[in-house]
Amino acid sequence: MNSDKLDICYVLSHAPDNRYQKRIDVLASRFSQKVIFWDKTGSEDFDTKTRMIEPISIKANQTDPLKRLPETLKFIHGAFRRVVELAPRLLYVGNLDMLYVAQLYKKRCPNVRIVYEVADLHRLLVDRQSGIKLPIQKALRALERNFVCNADLLVVTSMKFYDVHYSRFLESEKSFFLPNMPLLHAFDSYNPLPKTKVFTVGFFGWVRYLDQLNLLLDAAEEADIRVIIAGADNSESSFRERCDKCPQVSYLGAFDYNNDIAHLYEQIDCVYCVYDADLFNVRVALPNKLYEAIACEKPIIVAENTYLSELVREWGVGCVVGCRDKQALVEVLKTLKEDTAVYAGLVANCQKHRSDVDPATYDIRFTKTIAQLLGEKA
Repeated sequence: MNSDKLDICYVLSHAPDNRYQKRIDVLASRFSQKVIFWDKTGSEDFDTKTRMIEPISIKANQTDPLKRLPETLKFIHGAFRRVVELAPRLLYVGNLDMLYVAQLYKKRCPNVRIVYEVADLHRLLVDRQSGIKLPIQKALRALERNFVCNADLLVVTSMKFYDVHYSRFLESEKSFFLPNMPLLHAFDSYNPLPKTKVFTVGFFGWVRYLDQLNLLLDAAEEADIRVIIAGADNSESSFRERCDKCPQVSYLGAFDYNNDIAHLYEQIDCVYCVYDADLFNVRVALPNKLYEAIACEKPIIVAENTYLSELVREWGVGCVVGCRDKQALVEVLKTLKEDTAVYAGLVANCQKHRSDVDPATYDIRFTKTIAQLLGEKA
């Protein structure tokens, strides 16, 4: 650790979530670090719990990037000024607008190293656009290509991101696969239990893809099973209201990952991870629910025509359904509930692949790679 100069500064468009917290924790023993993030609530009193994390509070639309362009420019200006003050040796950024901050700083400090992490491919970049969004997409693609080519390392949570998108303009040696695996210590208290008396499906995480969640509620009623949903939700209240009216559904709201995730998984028999496969990002992403399900030995249900479904089939750890096929979902739920042999086989395959969800190997390689970027011994 270099005591005279800041080693790593993260510039993020949101408060550091579990994924970024894992990066920070892995590198903490070796490098000095600082986190700058955009607090879009504009609260000014964001509880960061540590001086290492600094919010820049600018109130802005939290769901539509086109509706927060003035605020984005304001944040970029503020973040750039703070980075100049901190003078880090390496900038670790996520999202294209944060990468722009890194590019601005690189013009001022050419020796800075830049790491760009991609956990999702934004719709404006990869999905078919029309109208005013089409020229915006073309401009964003050109900017991304230019900015990414100047980065020293591209970190992806799914290698499909590189294969289908970034391989067109970035050499493979600059890409690094770092899957979004769970914080295993959060599962230290986890106690795998036999199937619940009433077969229960769980959805834990950001509450989105409401068409697919409504599909689950429809299918759950027909299959006569229970559903537990837990996670933050900034969508319309209609979905929450529907859950409240369904006797077989428990909507628990936001939860603390470290304190609650193990207990949540103890209450369910399988994991629901069916997203809208019409979206390009969904077809190529690898959500952390895959790794959580395997670690907890719970079969997972995922959407057809996705990279995730390829892995689930290959490893035999769950079931695949069309993202809008209610009847197929009903049949899968009934099979998991009633066919003991099928369910036991999926659980056994989860147990077989538990070693594949241990982040230690990736963490060691990641730390060595960052050390090499900073010119230190691996």
